[in-house]
Amino acid sequence: MARWMALLLVAAGIVLAAGCSSKKSLIQLREQGQRFLERQRYSEAQHSFAQVLEVKPEDAEANYGLGRALLAQGDAMRARTHLGIAYQQSSHDANLTFEIGSALAEAMALSGDKQGMVMFLRDAAQSRGEVRDYLLWGDMAAKYGDPDSAELAYRTAVRIERTPTVLPYWKLALFYEGIGKTEAATHRLRQAYAIEQDNPQIIEKLQSYYAVVGPSLKIAPDR
Repeated sequence: MARWMALLLVAAGIVLAAGCSSKKSLIQLREQGQRFLERQRYSEAQHSFAQVLEVKPEDAEANYGLGRALLAQGDAMRARTHLGIAYQQSSHDANLTFEIGSALAEAMALSGDKQGMVMFLRDAAQSRGEVRDYLLWGDMAAKYGDPDSAELAYRTAVRIERTPTVLPYWKLALFYEGIGKTEAATHRLRQAYAIEQDNPQIIEKLQSYYAVVGPSLKIAPDR
């Protein structure tokens, strides 16, 4: 009896050690993959993250890393699959979800689903109600040829801010400038100037429209 108990304990110890070793190995593979990503060694990063997924197919970090590696290599369709898994598995972390969502939106657009990308970002923004989500929606819609959605997203970002900040006004100004709406662009620039009168980017941009940039140009932000 004592001998059997001893054998069981040894066996349990071997299984536990193997489990700890496996866990350590997965951590090392994730870290290795991340280092390869940072060095732009994308095929090697892909290999590292794929090894993690052989053991843990739903691993958010590994799916995200693999998605980024594939996207960097031009394989947007496969990247979309892995980024989608990572997005679903990251709902506990708002910042990570936003980060993964940005990459997923890019993969959707590059795989030919621009309409789906816009709907995905719109739904995310309306669900979370955060300024950064509306700005991302605006950025991606503008980048991929949907100016109506971009304008709606940027204007909503301006409207929902409790305390006005420069970034939504700045992005809206650049958007209007890009589509040739000069009056709307300068209006938003002057509002941004009222928020930060010492911002060098805003001053430089205003100088391209006005001979003198001073307090008289300020326009109160939307409330």
